[in-house]
Amino acid sequence: RLNVRFSCKLYHELTADELGAPPHVAVAFQAGVWGYDTWAPTVGSVLRSGCALVVTSYTILEAEDDEEALAAIGGMRWAWRPEPNPWRSAVTESRLNSRGDARDLAENAAWQCVLGTSRCDV
Repeated sequence: RLNVRFSCKLYHELTADELGAPPHVAVAFQAGVWGYDTWAPTVGSVLRSGCALVVTSYTILEAEDDEEALAAIGGMRWAWRPEPNPWRSAVTESRLNSRGDARDLAENAAWQCVLGTSRCDV
């Protein structure tokens, strides 16, 4: 049985009643974990629940930055390291990065998955 839940709250702010049964997987689409220190409490809560966390990125380079940021948060092991997502968007767009270089971006181009406790094996 599939049960999908959505909330505008941060995961670590949800009460037990709002959360219900712990999820088996949480997905952070284009999360930019590398760019926001505020991800640490949510990542910690997800992993402590025994849930898998999938993080997508616009590029493999961004996914590698996310990987470094996740490693700095700690308390996890990788189910898979950053790799091209086989279900990424087929639509790309070229954008300039902060150095003025053009980069081709695609929604969910890369992904990785981290696990906390052993409740949820992928």
